[in-house]
Amino acid sequence: MNDEELRRLFIESAGPNPGAAQEYRRKVEAMIQEKERWLRRGAWAAGAGYVTALLVAIALMVGGGLWFEGQLKAVWLGVNACFYLVLASVMAFSHLLARNRVEMLKELKGIEMRVIEIQQRLGKA
Repeated sequence: MNDEELRRLFIESAGPNPGAAQEYRRKVEAMIQEKERWLRRGAWAAGAGYVTALLVAIALMVGGGLWFEGQLKAVWLGVNACFYLVLASVMAFSHLLARNRVEMLKELKGIEMRVIEIQQRLGKA
């Protein structure tokens, strides 16, 4: 075999395989469904964590203001309340990032599948 025949065989073997493309599409769809399922669970957990942290922060601020007015303990409870407010913000932001990551993955996989379909059409022509 000369170099030209090897090159032709290599290009033919690297070409798109319709059966493999369908299998890949099923795997991608299953992966995206799994990620969306985890995202829904994460939304519930992030929401519950956000509400809990917010309620704890409110309770600490109210408790510090009512029971320990003018004392150092009130400042300490206020600092703890700020920590819980930051924690609540981080929970909400992490869920936002996860949701955007899944949306971006869906878009990228959609584009990738379109490219594979175009390659298959060009391979048949």
